[in-house]
Amino acid sequence: PEDLIKITRGKAPWPYTPLELVRSRVTHAYPWMTTLIARLEVIEDLTIPLAATDGRRMWVNTPVLEKRNELGFTFFHEILHCVFGHCLPGVLGGRDRHLANIAMDFVVNLIAKDEGFAVPATDPLDEQFRNMSWYEVYEIISRDPAYSRMEVDFDVIEGDAATEAAHPAWQQAAIQAAEAKRAAGQRSGGMEERVRSDLAPEVDYRDMLSRYLSAVVPSDT
Repeated sequence: PEDLIKITRGKAPWPYTPLELVRSRVTHAYPWMTTLIARLEVIEDLTIPLAATDGRRMWVNTPVLEKRNELGFTFFHEILHCVFGHCLPGVLGGRDRHLANIAMDFVVNLIAKDEGFAVPATDPLDEQFRNMSWYEVYEIISRDPAYSRMEVDFDVIEGDAATEAAHPAWQQAAIQAAEAKRAAGQRSGGMEERVRSDLAPEVDYRDMLSRYLSAVVPSDT
């Protein structure tokens, strides 16, 4: 699909801007991502290394993106930051921003890989972090000074109340995207499972035990 969405600055038969072409070509190559991409306000920003998001908007350095053969991956990577709440206000909780961004990238890149995207060699990717939350990854890498020296583009921007309000819709859109992917005959990777796990209500085991004992132990009459 990446070959289908390479961008050219040649004459186009319609008056689209390069940024509009980026967005339309991603949705054309990955129709199942349409509901996710539709949630993003995409803004061109020539001052950033490549792309960034605050959970509602995505900033893109279009000329840089044009030179890379990873357009679909870049959009999906930023979308996953939105889906998994990495931009929610206060999410860092005093943690180091550099290490947190690396931990988040480890998590979303494994999911992107499972969904069929080729993760660039320069991006963080390590199977030892499979099925971990970014908090768990952070605890591991924060104990290794090597990760502090790792270069990373800061692509996760802390959002605001509007970002928090939009998060449930991101989760539902991710489930819809996975369903659309399967409906198109494509294998769905780990995104939906992780989202459904996040949506599952926390179980109060004390309440469960109380109900179980009530069922098996007769009450005094």
